[in-house]
Amino acid sequence: MDAEEEAYWPAGAGQVEWLLLASEGTGLEAETLKPVTARPRLTWLGCELVRREARGRTAWTWRRTKQEMAELYALLTSQAQQRHYAVLADTLERIARQPGLHGVRTQSWALCQEACRLGYPGELPHLHYLQKVSHREHLILAG
Repeated sequence: MDAEEEAYWPAGAGQVEWLLLASEGTGLEAETLKPVTARPRLTWLGCELVRREARGRTAWTWRRTKQEMAELYALLTSQAQQRHYAVLADTLERIARQPGLHGVRTQSWALCQEACRLGYPGELPHLHYLQKVSHREHLILAG
């Protein structure tokens, strides 16, 4: 296998999840394609792909599903009501380590704010973000 054909596969991983998103055109004729605007929304690794308005244009991002968010709010509420602040801090750290995409990060901030509203006295974790790569530069894959 040439270096150009290698795929990311972490050492010791039994399975790696991949998702291919493609614009209209040629090259994927043998694939069964589904529009990203179709219902139900495209979900992958517990997140859903959604459109949002950004500075007068449409942008795409990933966010947690409504079910995942409901479960996280319930978990934070339970931990705060029982004053298990060390466990709640661990939960917030886990939330902060999830992908820093706009939609996920916005949800993570809302969850942190909810923890504070529920009486969490600790320091909030740093929320990371992913820097967007310009769409003007085309990536050429070797075949």
